[in-house]
Amino acid sequence: MTHPLDLTAREIADGIRTARFSAQSVVAESIRRAEIAQARLNPFTLIRAGQAMEAARRADAAVAEGAFTGPLHGVPFVAKDLPPTEGDLTTLGSWMRPDWRPEEETALCIRRLQAAGAIPIGKTTTPEFAYSSFTRSPGGSSGGSAVTVATGVVPFAEGTDMGGSVRIPAAFCGVVGFKPSLGRIPMTILPSQFDNISHFGPLARTVADAISFMEVTAGGSDEDIASLPIGFDCAAARTGSLRGRRFALSLDLGYYAVQPQVVSLVRQAAELLRRAGAIIDEVAMGWTRAVNDQWFDLWCVFMSAYFGDDVAACGARVDPAVVAMIARGRMAASEGWT
Repeated sequence: MTHPLDLTAREIADGIRTARFSAQSVVAESIRRAEIAQARLNPFTLIRAGQAMEAARRADAAVAEGAFTGPLHGVPFVAKDLPPTEGDLTTLGSWMRPDWRPEEETALCIRRLQAAGAIPIGKTTTPEFAYSSFTRSPGGSSGGSAVTVATGVVPFAEGTDMGGSVRIPAAFCGVVGFKPSLGRIPMTILPSQFDNISHFGPLARTVADAISFMEVTAGGSDEDIASLPIGFDCAAARTGSLRGRRFALSLDLGYYAVQPQVVSLVRQAAELLRRAGAIIDEVAMGWTRAVNDQWFDLWCVFMSAYFGDDVAACGARVDPAVVAMIARGRMAASEGWT
């Protein structure tokens, strides 16, 4: 038999809203699965069992009282151990933040999910400052979030993406994930607001669940000067057609060596898009390895600017790769790299 937790996010919320099942039963099952996943796969830095069950009790009481309920009422989700969540240990995956519990700060993306009725049941693992594309086999840097979705703990999870940190673990774990356009979801967790590569994004069991995530998190905010003052048209996303949509296809970006099996699978995906009415144009990018090298330089400057002041105090506990990146970023600043 299917547990209510295995329904889509919208179906979970509808079932709780109409008292066909309770938020407490859904959240309790989510926590049970979280503990099993944690023992086997270690996707969590924190499981919020007590806080989540209390939120579920309040959700059921709201239904009993006929109070207002949001579109994600009682739906469990997880947040990456990167955005701050009030009262929760938030380490950013680093010994530089071993004890940080934000007292009055929750990232806007998470607040919007909670305002829609969703219940956070835990924080998920990420490499130090989300610098790497790996959290072991699930990929990264939102690897913990992807694992919780793939193992059925939650219908969707919050992730962040700079150079693939949602898309890589989504691909590795067989779940839905994408990097929304710049400004679609306000990015409010960085020391600088003038960053155009850091995006929030969903990891979800289905496209429908990714749409549910976008529906409540997208939209402009004064908290992010670069955010777009437009909402997300969930109806168009659910019913829209690919007919006439044009996509560019590059198998190697101009310089990668790609295994034949990967080429075959990508071409199969392109053919499915064509059958759905999309126009696929294969293009020659003409890029070189310099693209990677310049990206790495940018990433090093980013790490140095945001986290460089704290590295000395943590010594050997910091990932040596992070230390090296910070040092390279400082050199870039001193030498005026462009």
